[in-house]
Amino acid sequence: MKKIILPLAILTAILALQAGPALAASVDFGNPLSAGDLPTVLTKIMTYLRNIAGSIALIFIILGGIMYMVSAGDKERMEKAKNTLIYAIAGFAIVVASSTFTSEIQNALGGAATSTSGATLSQIALNILRLLLSIVGSLAIISIVVGAIWMFSAAGDKERYELGKKTVIYSIVGVTIVLSAVIILNQIKTLVGG
Repeated sequence: MKKIILPLAILTAILALQAGPALAASVDFGNPLSAGDLPTVLTKIMTYLRNIAGSIALIFIILGGIMYMVSAGDKERMEKAKNTLIYAIAGFAIVVASSTFTSEIQNALGGAATSTSGATLSQIALNILRLLLSIVGSLAIISIVVGAIWMFSAAGDKERYELGKKTVIYSIVGVTIVLSAVIILNQIKTLVGG
């Protein structure tokens, strides 16, 4: 049997090498990303990665819900389920906000400027301030959601309920401050002549 396999493998290799140029002439490999430049390729890769990360976050949100349902009142298992939910929701929020943050960073550095001269220093400073304010606002909203989850999942634990309540209150105050800062920033911009 071994004597037949070696000549058969050699014959197959010879035929493949002979047929290779003929097959290569008729096969056309297209661009799988359908992109012609590097920024488009990077954007498509980021979109694929964002979709994968979002799907994983949703799977963990579902897993956390299932863990919570089957915990049967066991405090340790309930705590693991709550942490899974909180981390999965935070991860999902980061995934959802990542495209906005990427475009904001690009805008802040003058990447989206349409003129040939680029962004001025005042435009870059205003864009960076807007970016920072949007990050703080996003974190405040995530914090509100986390505080609400702590409140709803306190299960009679007064200390945990109070912690969630304080988190929600401080987050609402933070959102109010961020919105006020955005209004003040826009007013200063119009006063300066921007």
